Amino acid sequence: MLQEYLEGFEYVVNCVTREGKSKCTDFWRFHSDIVYGKCDIWTAAELVCPSNDEALLEIVNYAHSVLHCLEVVNGASHLEIKMVSRGPLLVDANLRLAGWPLSTWQNIQKVTGYTQITALIDSWYNAGSFSVLPAVVESISSQLLIVFVHAPRVGVVVATDTNLLSQIKLLEAFVFASLPEIGVRVSGVSGPGNLSVSGTLVLVHPDVSVIQANVLAAIELVKNLLHVSVS
Repeated sequence: MLQEYLEGFEYVVNCVTREGKSKCTDFWRFHSDIVYGKCDIWTAAELVCPSNDEALLEIVNYAHSVLHCLEVVNGASHLEIKMVSRGPLLVDANLRLAGWPLSTWQNIQKVTGYTQITALIDSWYNAGSFSVLPAVVESISSQLLIVFVHAPRVGVVVATDTNLLSQIKLLEAFVFASLPEIGVRVSGVSGPGNLSVSGTLVLVHPDVSVIQANVLAAIELVKNLLHVSVS
């Protein structure tokens, strides 16, 4: 099977819709690189405020148009979109909440004041609160990035490199690590996207320069973090 390669950043637009009115609760720019010899593997996700960027607002409007075409009237949605030279293109659409760990939801709440989960609850039980939410997240109090942890191969986690983990925890922006336990079977890097993600790190800091440096360091440190037995 042949498939077009889409250049450019991939974005995730998480929304909640009530009676046909959609709100973008959080907007992410995904960074990819070569990991364990495989290309276009997610390395980090950056929470972005698109309200003052016309190109990013175009992606949000495109996401809302997709939901309209799909006749989504109520509920949560998670859309993956590539921004290419000819404009935004839909990669994936899921009518569900984003699949973040609890620690990520908690930190989204801290930097934006609400989450897709709280907006969904408001859409069910508090129409007034939902109606005053902005159409797209308008401000972020701190920079929030998620660093993805990948296993080098399919197999069972036999150890976590404690020295590397200690270095990660010393990063100024480090908040939390969600890693597989010893004995858990993990997927090796197999193809583009998130199919091989085995764990996440949460980094939060108000200083852009600090978090950018910390993210680059974390991406290097997680490369040998998991020791996995040969499947």
